[in-house]
Amino acid sequence: MKKPTGRPCKECPFKRTSMPGYLGASTTREFLETTMVDVAMPCHTTVDYDSADWKENLSDAKFCSGALIFFRNIYKLSRDSSRPRLQTNKGLVFGTPLEFLEHHERHDPIDEE
Repeated sequence: MKKPTGRPCKECPFKRTSMPGYLGASTTREFLETTMVDVAMPCHTTVDYDSADWKENLSDAKFCSGALIFFRNIYKLSRDSSRPRLQTNKGLVFGTPLEFLEHHERHDPIDEE
């Protein structure tokens, strides 16, 4: 993957202002588990998920800045020493896995009627 931009994209699921539940085809827990097991995460705006061979083309994608900041916010280092490291930013990106879960598992009151 390519160098990250350094700031999460507008729709990054790791941002505190992200749309709750906006995680592609993954459940909230699946998405968080993938992050926590240290899978290199591409920025979703740099991957063509409609392409059948999107996994083979990840070298063209940029690292997800939000995921990299989240890793630093929770004091976790990647086992891959070549992976970029970004500065912590708990004002912009979730500071704990629980914050991420609570945000993305919120229910829309309209759906509860």
